[in-house]
Amino acid sequence: MRVVNPIPWIKEEYNKVLSLIKNGNRFLVIEILNHELKATLIKADFTKRTFNFIKSKSEPIESADYNYENIAAKLEEILSVFGKLQRFKILLNLDPRLATTIYSGVALVRDNNKDPIDDGDLDNLISRAIWGFFDRHRSKVAAKLGINDLDVILSDVQVNGIKLDGHKVINPIGFQAKSVELQLSLTFTVRDLINRIKNILPKENIVFISEDGSAWSHLLSGISESDRFILANVFLEETTLFSVHGSALGYLDTFDWGKANLSRALMDKLSVNKITAERILEKYSVSDASPTFIKKLESLIIDELTLLIKGLEHAMGKADVRQVYLNPFFAMPPVVFSNYFKNKFSKSIKLKHVHNGLVSQKFNHELKLKDANHNAVATLTGVLMGGAMARNEHISKIAKRRIRWLI
Repeated sequence: MRVVNPIPWIKEEYNKVLSLIKNGNRFLVIEILNHELKATLIKADFTKRTFNFIKSKSEPIESADYNYENIAAKLEEILSVFGKLQRFKILLNLDPRLATTIYSGVALVRDNNKDPIDDGDLDNLISRAIWGFFDRHRSKVAAKLGINDLDVILSDVQVNGIKLDGHKVINPIGFQAKSVELQLSLTFTVRDLINRIKNILPKENIVFISEDGSAWSHLLSGISESDRFILANVFLEETTLFSVHGSALGYLDTFDWGKANLSRALMDKLSVNKITAERILEKYSVSDASPTFIKKLESLIIDELTLLIKGLEHAMGKADVRQVYLNPFFAMPPVVFSNYFKNKFSKSIKLKHVHNGLVSQKFNHELKLKDANHNAVATLTGVLMGGAMARNEHISKIAKRRIRWLI
């Protein structure tokens, strides 16, 4: 098991962001998720170490309305409250049904290995890597998204690292090498949806597009003590899973379990309506009840929580991991993070809670939130990952240019 010292990685991420933006820059983060569409305006000051959530607007998305036309219409309505979008750097976090981001390495052999790498060689290497990556994964992505191969579009690419003959370098220009390994992340999207979105947004302002869970997993991999884990995003009706194995990470699976399961359990066992059930859960989540009541409530929802355990255990077996980062998009019952809950798994498990406190604990930044229940980790990941393009601006420009002939 690899042990990662998070401090150098954290500093590296911030340096990348600092080289990309000036203090006080504003980001508009658009999240098209499992259950809602949300736009959040963030003012990031990396000198004062603050993330100020200025404005947020969201709309729920019902399953029956989850189509490209309705998504675009809702997006246009939401964005109308933000004024001129040209003022912001725009980041898109997309649901796994709409996008796929794959992180992996591509190894290439140089024929002219005795010649130093120049701009022409680098352009050719990146082109070969992107094309090989795209061609290898396109059919698999199409099957996951439920579309034809020709409807898969490459929307974003990041070069996250370079190795020459197994050694990491920042800039390969001027070096001799027999082999070159490029660590890439490519985001595939649905052509129809992305075309509709780009008709609404100023294309030149879009700096980052990603499948939501993959970007969050990449961020967590830098602060995790293990390089093998699962990220579980728990939404209203379902849980979406992503696996991390070293430098390779991506979407794993989805199972039907979410906040609504707990509400329905209380509605049934207490004979109350949905609003009352949700209020009970909210009070319980902040321990706003007597110990006797809390104990009784936990006995009522434990059967539903057992279904969550079964879903996580199946995923852990599939990915061969023992560590899970649980990222709930609602106030998860506190018992979930207790030893009582962990002991109900058939095998030992390390269960980590993804929460807003991680931003201050691991990144030493103050959050200024309008809504205390806002899942800031999910939203801020796009801001931090968007800075990755500044790792090597020259290489990033080549990679961005190369994807145009794949669109």
